[in-house]
Parts: sequence; C-alpha cells; structure tokens
Amino acid sequence: MKPIILAAALVAAAPVAAATNLVVNGDFEAAPAPNGGYIQYLGGATFPGWTVTGNDVIVIDRNYSESGLVFNAQGGSRNSIDLTGAGNTGAADGITQTISTLAGRQYRLTFFVGNASPTGGNASNYTQPSTLNLSIDGGALTSYTNAVNTPFGINYAPFSFVFTATGPTSLAFSNGTVGDNMLGLDTLSVTAVPEPATWGLMIVGFGLIGASTRRRSATVAG
Repeated sequence: MKPIILAAALVAAAPVAAATNLVVNGDFEAAPAPNGGYIQYLGGATFPGWTVTGNDVIVIDRNYSESGLVFNAQGGSRNSIDLTGAGNTGAADGITQTISTLAGRQYRLTFFVGNASPTGGNASNYTQPSTLNLSIDGGALTSYTNAVNTPFGINYAPFSFVFTATGPTSLAFSNGTVGDNMLGLDTLSVTAVPEPATWGLMIVGFGLIGASTRRRSATVAG
C-alpha cells in the first residue's frame, strides 16, 4: 500500500508548483523604503520588477505617518506603494510589469487596493475613495474602487479575477483616484489556474488515499 499512498500524495501535491506567483516584487519588499519614510520613483525609473509610468510613484514604509495617519502596508508586510505619487500628480502615474505567462493558459490575478482615512491635520487630502485602473496587454482600463475607511490607517480591499493569457502578459496599474492623495496597492500575485486534467488527478489521488485508509482500517479490524 505504500506505493499507492506515495502516488496519491504526489498527485495531491501537483497543484503546489502551479501556484507559484509570477509577479516579481508584488509585495514591494525587494527594495524597502527606510523605516518611517518613503522612496519616490520618477516616471521612467525602474525598481525590482517594475517600471514607473507618468510622473512618479512612492514606495512607503509601514511606519510612515502624517498627523496621526499611519500608512500601514497590507497584511503586516513592510512596504506598499502609492500610485498617486507625491500628492496626486496625474492619471498616468503607475507601474507596469510583463510576466511570464503561457498562451492559452488561465491565470488568477489578485491584488489589494488601499484607501486612506481622513485623519488629523491632513484630513482634507484623504476624503475620497481610492480607484485603481488596470490594463492588461495594453487593453481598455478596468477600474477597482475601495471606499472603506480604517481609522488612523489604510484600509485594503482585495480584488481577484481570472484571465486567459495570449503569451507573456503586460500588467499596467495606474491612478484613477480623483481629489485624493492616496491610492495604495499591495500584495499582487498571478498564479496559474489548475487545468481540468490536474483537478482530475487530484480527485483520483484523494480517492486512492480514501481507499487506502478504508483498506487499512478493515485490516486492523480483522
């Protein structure tokens, strides 16, 4: 029975490799901002994984604060990025990256949009919802908005959808926020969606595990 159990375990583990995140530096931790500070990247500049579009963007340390508003990152990580730049410097502000996807395969893109609460002396700068624009392979913009406030901090809303690649995929995230100085973005991932054949192997694997367990139980009972 050991070979059966081993085969089933290998089948069940197969999707793990498919779950590899294809986005480079999707959490913006590869070139961290100084503690309590930020790094401004001007249009055309590059930093690990990304190229800056428009005027500028800012990578922010989770301990940076303005008049009581703490610019925390998503999920306890150290850094996030503000696509509005230094203030709100334009709709073209953003970042882009081309990832290694395969034509005809389906992938799931997941990301978090951050919205700042109106807090302290700079409250008037953070009164509007945060809207992110996304373009895939140079296509039409799709907007994602987070209007939720977390007192004295940044609220992060998750977004996720599945797309079919036509080859390597270009992702472009840009500023769709109007009248507000913060559009947070953090924890981006693109992972392959398991193909039907993989799901079939998983079902077979789980079935083998179940059959092996029942057989072992019957042997013990006998």
